Amino acid sequence: MSKQRKRGSSSAAKAVVAVASMCGLVAALTVESTPSAEAQLQLPPPPPLPDLPPPPPPEVPEDLRMDLTPPGPIEGEKPIQQGTYIIKADNTRLLGHVKMSLIQQSTPQGPKPALRIDADKAVLTNLSVQFPTAGAGPEGGIWQRTGPGQTTTLTGNFHIVVSSLEVTPRVAGLPLIPLPIDANMAPKELQEAAKKIGLGTPDALSDHLEMTNGTMHTYFVKADTLKLPAGTNIGL
Repeated sequence: MSKQRKRGSSSAAKAVVAVASMCGLVAALTVESTPSAEAQLQLPPPPPLPDLPPPPPPEVPEDLRMDLTPPGPIEGEKPIQQGTYIIKADNTRLLGHVKMSLIQQSTPQGPKPALRIDADKAVLTNLSVQFPTAGAGPEGGIWQRTGPGQTTTLTGNFHIVVSSLEVTPRVAGLPLIPLPIDANMAPKELQEAAKKIGLGTPDALSDHLEMTNGTMHTYFVKADTLKLPAGTNIGL
């Protein structure tokens, strides 16, 4: 009987050990399969950073005096055969060494006061040009257009000579009031008008200025290269 009791006790002990082992394995599996606290807690994504506003353009100094003296003769300028013709653009940007000068332009009717505008580059959107034709009146002629949204670029030694222009300046995207400029204006008035559209201000200022709804009564325009939209032909 004692041997049988020993065997029974031994079997019971082994059974207890086996059950304990199984319980430990189940507990281990339970721990491993339990989702982590990070997985259970779904944090919302951080809010996007707000867009920083662009830096405001520098202000034109009140005491900035414009030099209306031309920098030198325009190389390759051809004699004017007729009067002015009209150039229009929805948007005009002049970039690099922008300057306006008051000159006397030779015409078939004799010298006339004119405004000369120089820059390294001119970018015009929706360019329209009305070329004069024989017998046409001051507002007559043939129109050539690039079309809305099309960009024309004149690069290198850009020069334009006009008798007058009217534009709406826009500073850092904010439009101002329409501004007429005429070669017959007094020099002080011309200087004030030129500052408003960046003609003659430092590049740090003129790069922030653009002209919208521009109409220019033009004697002469020239640049090293002219890039027109594909399929467009304008005889500037």
